[in-house]
Amino acid sequence: MAHEPVFISHATLDNDFAMRLYDALESADIDAWIDDNRDDIPVGTEWDGDIQKAIHAHDYCVFVLSPNSAQNGNCKAEWWHFLNRTNKRLYVVLKEPVSIEIFPWRLVIEQYVDLSTNFESGLETLIHAIADRRAMREGEIGVHVKQYISGRIPYYHFDIAISGRDKELTEIKTLLLEENTRLLVLYGNCF
Repeated sequence: MAHEPVFISHATLDNDFAMRLYDALESADIDAWIDDNRDDIPVGTEWDGDIQKAIHAHDYCVFVLSPNSAQNGNCKAEWWHFLNRTNKRLYVVLKEPVSIEIFPWRLVIEQYVDLSTNFESGLETLIHAIADRRAMREGEIGVHVKQYISGRIPYYHFDIAISGRDKELTEIKTLLLEENTRLLVLYGNCF
């Protein structure tokens, strides 16, 4: 019996790796969906609409993190939408090392499984987490966290676009740069 369906988000430049992951998940009886630019989205269809439908139709997302996907706007839109709009579980798998400068700032505190050093062991950890409908646990084979939130958080984590009114933005940016800022909670509408 297949487990909950999994949406695989990846950069086109990582197609070979993503297809290897797809085949491994399917072999483990986990129903996976991938846009491999062949069959799932026929030529001439509304690509972004089909991707959005696929995101909502799947219970989990596996994001293939690499230097290619870390800098890809479509990939960011997919994992961000999955994390912030659907309230469903996101699994991050590391295809190859990603420098902290381009590592997606929202994902630095997420656990990820490193498939770059030992694909089979990391894959086993991922499959068990999906099959058990749980998060990956630090201490499991291949599971890491890029950075913990404690102490001083690097400035580049906050070098993000914030849209809103100028006065409030200036106040927020000032608070973020203060040495003694411990917690800043922003409340408002997201779109």
